[in-house]
Amino acid sequence: MTPEQKLQKARVALVMNHPFWASLMLPMPLVEDPKVPTAYTDGKVIGYNADYIATLSESVVVALMAHECCHPAMIHHLRESGRDHVRWNHACDYAVNLVLKDAGFEIPDNWLLDEQYRDLSSEKIYSILEDQKSPPPSPGDCGPGEVRESPGGETTKRQEEGEWKVRVTAAAQIAKARGELSDGLERMVKELVTPKVNWRAVLSSFMDEALDQDYSWTRPNSRYASSGLYLPSLVPLDGGNVLVIIDTSGSVSEEDLEELASELTGIVGAYEIELDVLYVDTEVR
Repeated sequence: MTPEQKLQKARVALVMNHPFWASLMLPMPLVEDPKVPTAYTDGKVIGYNADYIATLSESVVVALMAHECCHPAMIHHLRESGRDHVRWNHACDYAVNLVLKDAGFEIPDNWLLDEQYRDLSSEKIYSILEDQKSPPPSPGDCGPGEVRESPGGETTKRQEEGEWKVRVTAAAQIAKARGELSDGLERMVKELVTPKVNWRAVLSSFMDEALDQDYSWTRPNSRYASSGLYLPSLVPLDGGNVLVIIDTSGSVSEEDLEELASELTGIVGAYEIELDVLYVDTEVR
């Protein structure tokens, strides 16, 4: 079987058995490129080296096609942001291959797969890989399928991100209608299309609503002090006590806990309240 026949057979297999991935793959042309060692995508095409495809089993070619579709589905081609290109590819591969494993694809032994990175963003995985102080990856060592950063300015990238989110949402609806949308894929889609919430702004808004406040001249408004204006600021009428429950399980990093501690310190100073803190993992500490 020729490499081209393998690829066409893989596309048919995705259409028949994996409607989510097929919906993402079909609009992307296959482009033979002998200069690439394995395969790549930039969110517009899937490029491949025919000699590399010839070395793969049919089931791995199917997984490779899904792998290449998963990168733009997770917006990896728009998030490199000046990071080391090869290390970014490794981080993205760890994220992608866990998704593919859960979807039932065959993951070869030489693909990057590690359960310690489950449910972590590619940015977080990249940070972990960087902190390991390992030698920088060799140029060109981008795994089974390279994800290339999409060219263009911020406006173009925002437009492309929106288009991919629409495509992913539509693909999920097609797969769900056929009863073939796994829980893992559904979570991935929700995380992708749900706007990210600034938890600090939410917490501040909650405190403003929960505590009675009034304007006071005893604490000048620092926002206008630099302009020579002496204006009142909002202060709590009655501080009281606030109970804070902090999750210290393995899903919360030391960095997250440090950020939370810093934010709570600021709240104590801003609202003149007392905090009671409970630390919880599998039980209250």
